[in-house]
Amino acid sequence: MQEIKLQIGCLLLSIYIIVRYSRLSKFLGIEKSRIFERLSFFAIIELCFDAATAYSVNHIGTIPPLVNDILHWGFFLSLIGFCYCILEYFYLSVHVNPKNRNKVFIPLFVVGAILVTATMPYIHYIKGDNTSYSMGIPVYVCFGVVACTIIETLIELYRNWSVIENRERANATVVFMSTLIISTIQLIFPQALFSSLVPLFILVSAYINQEDPVSLYLQAKQDELQNELEKINIQLSKNKAKETKQETSTDQITITGTTQENVTLSPSDFLFAEAEGNYISIYFKKDGKAERRQLRQTMKQLAFELEEYPRIMRIHRAFLVNLDQISRVDGNSQGYRLKIDGYDGEIPVSRGYIADFNEAIAS
Repeated sequence: MQEIKLQIGCLLLSIYIIVRYSRLSKFLGIEKSRIFERLSFFAIIELCFDAATAYSVNHIGTIPPLVNDILHWGFFLSLIGFCYCILEYFYLSVHVNPKNRNKVFIPLFVVGAILVTATMPYIHYIKGDNTSYSMGIPVYVCFGVVACTIIETLIELYRNWSVIENRERANATVVFMSTLIISTIQLIFPQALFSSLVPLFILVSAYINQEDPVSLYLQAKQDELQNELEKINIQLSKNKAKETKQETSTDQITITGTTQENVTLSPSDFLFAEAEGNYISIYFKKDGKAERRQLRQTMKQLAFELEEYPRIMRIHRAFLVNLDQISRVDGNSQGYRLKIDGYDGEIPVSRGYIADFNEAIAS
C-alpha cells in the first residue's frame, strides 16, 4: 500500500470536502451547484482509478494484464472527463458561457477519449526506481488534452481578468497553476504519480473561494439586508416627497433637565438625542446646521417625556431619533446606521430595535 498513500490521502480529503459541502448546503438551505457536483463526481472517479492503477502497475505479477489495462483505460477516460469538468467550471468562474465554448471543446474531449480507446494496445509499463508507471500513446493523448485545457484556461483568464472578482480570480488562478505545475512535473518525471493532487487542489480551491455554503449563506443574508435597506430608503424618499408633518399637541417641545436648564424647540427641528452618562445631548436644527445642548437627565426620562410624539422614537439604548430627519439608512447584520439631515455623523440602530424601526418607517 506504500505506493498509493498519496492517492488514498487525496481521495479521503476530497470525500470529506464533498460530504461537508452536502451537509452544510442542506442545513443552511443553500442550493447546490450542479456543475460543482459534477466536478466533484469526476474528481472522485479519477482519484479512485488513479489509486487503482498506481497499485496495479506495481503488482503486475499478481494483477492480470487485462485488468491492469482496463484500469488504466478507465483512468485515462476519467482524466479526460475531469479535464472537461475543469474547463466547464472555469468558464463559470470567469463568467464565460460554457455552451458557446463547449461547441469547440466537446469534440476535443470526444476525440481524446476515442484515441485513448483505440491506442490502448500501445500502452506499456516501465519499472522505475521508486515505482512503476505507464507510458505510450494513450498517455501522450491525455497530456495533449491536459495541455489544451491549460492553454484555454490561460486565454480566458487573461481575457476576463479585469472583470472578475478577487475570489473568482483566486479560484481561476488555482485551477490554472495547479494543473500546469503538477502536469509539468508529471510529464518530466512520469514516475512521480502526482496527478492525484490536481483534483484535490481544484476541489479545495472551488470550495473555499466560491462554493462554501457558509459564505454563500452569509452573502445571501447580506443581500437580503441590502434589499431591506433599499426599501427603507425608498420609503424615506417618499415620506420626504409628501412633506409629512409631525403630529404634535403643541407647536413647541420643551425638554427639561433635572436642574434648571431646558431646551425649547419646534418638533420638526429635533434631530436626535444621545445619552452620555448622567447627561443627555439634544441635537436640533438651527439655520440648517445641527446645534447641541446638554441637559442632566436620563434617556428613560426623556423617552417618557417625548412619548406623545410618535415620529420621535428610541432606536438604541443611548439614542432617540426624529424619523422625519433621517436622510439615509445603511448597515449590516449587526444593525443599521442612520444619516441625519444637517449632522455629519451616523446614528446606530441596535438589532433589538430594528423591527420597530422598520415598522415605524413603513407607517
